[in-house]
Amino acid sequence: MLEMRKKADGYYQIDLTDSPHWLIRFEDCELDTEDGRQCITGWCNQAEPLAVEKEAA
Repeated sequence: MLEMRKKADGYYQIDLTDSPHWLIRFEDCELDTEDGRQCITGWCNQAEPLAVEKEAA
């Protein structure tokens, strides 16, 4: 799942979640233009593992 939010400082925060395994957060994304097309660019320094559900006994 990909969730994008505009922050008060004008940047965007994008959370990419591969449930139940990973959360990757792109903190300071910004609007950009590449090859004449508008896009959003950003970076991520780490990925956080999500809590793994316990298997049924």
